[in-house]
Amino acid sequence: KDIVIILVSDYKYDLNLSKIKKLKDIYIGCKVFISSDVIINGSSLISDGVFLGSGCQIINSQIGPNSVIEAGAIVKNVTIPANTFVPSKAIINSMKKLNCSTSTIGSQELDRIA
Repeated sequence: KDIVIILVSDYKYDLNLSKIKKLKDIYIGCKVFISSDVIINGSSLISDGVFLGSGCQIINSQIGPNSVIEAGAIVKNVTIPANTFVPSKAIINSMKKLNCSTSTIGSQELDRIA
C-alpha cells in the first residue's frame, strides 16, 4: 500500500482528527520541527507545533499539538495528548506507560522551546 504524507501549510486549516474520517496516511501539521534520523511509520498524525527530537520513532500514533518528543523516544500505537513532554529514550506503547513517563508542558516552557 502506498503511504501519502500530507503537509499542512495553510494556517486556516484545522488539523483535527474529528475531520479526518480514517487515518491511513501520515499527516504533518504547521510549525512542526523534525530533527535528523526521525522515523514516522504507519498511519500517524503529527499535530501543529510539535517538536520531534533526533532519532525518535513515531509508529501508528497521534501526537497532540505543542507536544515534545525527545531524542530516541519511541511512540507506538498511542495517542499523545496536547502539550505533552515525552522524555529522551522513553518507550511509550500503552496508555499506562504514557501516564507514567510523560508530563504536561505549560505555556512558559512552550515559549522557551519555541
